[in-house]
Order: sequence, then structure tokens, then C-alpha cells
Amino acid sequence: MISRFYLCVLMCCLLLGACSKDNCDDVLCLNDGICEDGSCNCGDWYTGANCEDEFREQFYGQYLGELIFGSTVSAGSMTFFASPEGINAMTFVGDGYIELKTNGEFIIPEQNVGLGGNIVLIEGTGAFSDGEVSFNFDINSGTEIINFTYWGVLQGG
Repeated sequence: MISRFYLCVLMCCLLLGACSKDNCDDVLCLNDGICEDGSCNCGDWYTGANCEDEFREQFYGQYLGELIFGSTVSAGSMTFFASPEGINAMTFVGDGYIELKTNGEFIIPEQNVGLGGNIVLIEGTGAFSDGEVSFNFDINSGTEIINFTYWGVLQGG
């Protein structure tokens, strides 16, 4: 009689344990995010509760600041927005683009861009941090290489 009682208790425990709710049943992770224990773990280029936002979106917009060339400092504006070059790329300086790293740093890969009616070769490095952007880049006009530094603050951000 006691053994039947224990068998019933064991069966009830097994059935109740098998019916426990999966924490990920009601969670939809987008853009290849993976649900673990009820929360989405997003891939490198997505953020948000459900991986619905692109990482690069936080850096979109117009930045106002200073462009430094040698000893000359002038007001400068740079605008960053989505690039067709990839989910980690953003367009700036005409048709030029940057490649983001997941920590907000970026490279300006060597590329030809149109500036002031001329095609020039540019490349450099930079970073986004706390609503600001800063970067150094070289412009090769074919006859000389000029180094520029830019620093700016995101407007309306």
C-alpha cells in the first residue's frame, strides 16, 4: 500500500515537472537573436528587447563641431546615416562610408569619394562616444596627402 502511494507521488512530481512553462515561449527574438531564459541575446549589429533595433541607429544624425587641418580650425558638419555597404556600415562625406566595430569605434576604409567636384582617396579611424564623434582621416588628392581631424556633437540627440 505504501509503495503505491510513493508511486503516485513520483508520477505526480514527474508530470508537474514536465509541464513547467518555457520562459522563451512568448518571446520573439528578431534578426537572428536567440532567446535564453526569457530574454533575447542579440547578434553583434542589433539591440533592443527583441533585437529589433540596428546597433548603428544610435549614431545616425548630424554632428556639429570642428574640422582641423594643420593650424586651421573651422566649423564643420558631418551627417551619418545607413549605408548599403552592410549592417555595420554608415555613409558620410558625400558617398564615403565607415565600418563600425561593436564598441562604437570605426574605420574609414581606403576609398574614393567625391569632394568639391574632385575625386579623392580617403582613409582613417574614429569613434562614437556619448553623443560625440571624433576621427582622423587622410585625403590623398593625387598630388599631396592632407591629414584632417574632426570632432562633433550629435544635434537633437
